[in-house]
Amino acid sequence: MWDWVRVGGRAPVVLDLGCGEVKQDPEHVGVDVRVTKAVDVVADVSAGVNGQVRVAAGGQVEVPGLRKLTISW
Repeated sequence: MWDWVRVGGRAPVVLDLGCGEVKQDPEHVGVDVRVTKAVDVVADVSAGVNGQVRVAAGGQVEVPGLRKLTISW
C-alpha cells in the first residue's frame, strides 16, 4: 500500500472494489455489484476496471463503460 498522502489537505479516498460482506478497512468506500452491509456504492465495474479507475478531487469516480458515480463524505 502507498503512503497516505494528503492532496489539498484531504485524506485519500480508498475504493475497496468487490468488497463483498467485509471491507478491508472500515474507512474504505465499499464497491460491489450486490448489496451487503459493507457496500457503500452498488456498481458493476467488471467491464472497465483494468487500472482505468480515476477519482477526481471532488470525489467523482470514473470507470470507462460506467456512468459517473459521486461519493460524498
